[in-house]
Amino acid sequence: MKIKIGCLPLTTLFVVLLMLKLTGAIAWSWWIITSPLWILPVSAIIIPICVFLVIIGILLVGLLIFSAIAVTSVLVLAISSLLN
Repeated sequence: MKIKIGCLPLTTLFVVLLMLKLTGAIAWSWWIITSPLWILPVSAIIIPICVFLVIIGILLVGLLIFSAIAVTSVLVLAISSLLN
């Protein structure tokens, strides 16, 4: 049986935490005990979503600034044509 080295530290940490919990050495929540099993998959989902939302936010702010500049320039042209 081939063991993936990347998962070994997290699996070992889970087994150690599980043994400590079952023997009563620690009174931590089960969420903390099982976190080595689910923290990487959840992070793999949440981090790309956050990056996507930040990029969308930056694009929207840029669009708002561009729109404000465009509206301002149109207003300046309209006012200058009325004054002339």
